[in-house]
Amino acid sequence: VARVLAATGGEGCDAVIDTVGDEHTPGRSVRMARTRGRVVLVGYTGRPATLDVLDVVVRETEIRGSVGATLADARTVMALAAEGLLHGRVDAEYPLHEVNTALARLAAGDVTGRLVVTP
Repeated sequence: VARVLAATGGEGCDAVIDTVGDEHTPGRSVRMARTRGRVVLVGYTGRPATLDVLDVVVRETEIRGSVGATLADARTVMALAAEGLLHGRVDAEYPLHEVNTALARLAAGDVTGRLVVTP
């Protein structure tokens, strides 16, 4: 939250999309959104979330839920994967002993695609 607020001059984001959906991220998402901003909840882990309703009211935050994919979509994707028709973009591969280099790149935001760490 602090990094987002610092990057936005304390204003917060127009919209925050929570793809994690654990018990803490909805509240954090509200705190990262600007006043009258929007929070879209996509991720879910099956556990109840805590949310400070006062934050939502005072900030006039709009909260929406959104299903990222339907069951039919998931079945289609699984079938495509089983046929070998899906190919992710691999940015780089690292041997396990260089995992810290890979993590440093992730932390720096210097990754486009996926990093693969091999044993």
